[in-house]
Amino acid sequence: THVTPDSSFPFTLDARTPGGGGLQLEGEAGPVDASDAAKTPFHAKMNLKQVDLAATGLLDPSSGIAGTVSYQGELRSDGKVAHSDGTATVEKMRLVKAGSPAGQPISIRYASDYDLAKQSGQLTKGELVIGKSTVALSGNYDTHTDATLVHMKLDAPSVPVEDIKALLPAVGVTLPAGASLQGGTAVAHLALDGPIDKLVTAGDVNLSNAKLTGFGLASKLAVLSLFTGLKPSPDTLIQTMASNLRSSPQGIQAQTLQLIVPGLGTITGAGTIDDNGALNFKLLANLSQAGVGGALSGLVGRTGLGASLGNATSKGIPFLVQGTSSNPRFVPDTNAMVRGMIPTQGGGATQPGNVGNILQGIFGKKKQQ
Repeated sequence: THVTPDSSFPFTLDARTPGGGGLQLEGEAGPVDASDAAKTPFHAKMNLKQVDLAATGLLDPSSGIAGTVSYQGELRSDGKVAHSDGTATVEKMRLVKAGSPAGQPISIRYASDYDLAKQSGQLTKGELVIGKSTVALSGNYDTHTDATLVHMKLDAPSVPVEDIKALLPAVGVTLPAGASLQGGTAVAHLALDGPIDKLVTAGDVNLSNAKLTGFGLASKLAVLSLFTGLKPSPDTLIQTMASNLRSSPQGIQAQTLQLIVPGLGTITGAGTIDDNGALNFKLLANLSQAGVGGALSGLVGRTGLGASLGNATSKGIPFLVQGTSSNPRFVPDTNAMVRGMIPTQGGGATQPGNVGNILQGIFGKKKQQ
């Protein structure tokens, strides 16, 4: 209203977005820059309500990104730098195709300065609010291409697991059916790079002093229970789980993984979770020596494997994790185990001809042809 090109004038904008959301903008603009309208100074308050990200058409549908966004903030520009600040809240967020909606909302409190000529911006404030925890976000972005490119870092020095476990499905991490993560703290230092709808997130993640209820790792790893004498338990205590992760639209890569389970030992290795949730991990269990000694003494008497079993367990027991995140399958890596039992030149504990008997003693099965 009262439009004039030579001075500021008030304006309002009211729009409906696909999926039932809405946008309201109210402020003042002008004087109008005749050479480039984008450089016209303005100041406005913005309000978004329940905007469906997937329905807007602004993101690549194959990215899997979904959720509804609400936002309250202010925008202002002097024709050279556009400043914005406010709070955005995302409900039912999903960040990867294999993920499912998060069970709790996440809020982003931010402030940003955007250079109109360079088409790039910098976060001057960045906070992710998850439950009762606040996580620092920093970095920059640019809009030279069709999709906004981001180069940011996320630092979470100590976040209670209770605050983040509802977000795990959004990034494609699904717990086994009937399992729940309880207690403990998480530490993460991550870099976020690339187009916003094909984002690659990589860095170190550490989980400590947590319990996975409803899922007994010792029960699933029957062969390990044989060696350790560990009694099956419906739960798994996690002293430490550390990994270097890379998450992309193609899935999750755990390039290094270390899991310390009290009473069982240390599990190390690497693997992937693809964009359909399929697991492919190769792991090595280094068993708790106290449990190994007692269990092996009984096994030696029953199977006569003695030195061969002791040699194998001293190097660790290799196994695979396959299936899906919700229904993982644990199977012995017999190829790796055979390689560990066959002696190198100069050693003589186990002859290749005895490998079948050894595996039969370990797994209680006939030798596979």
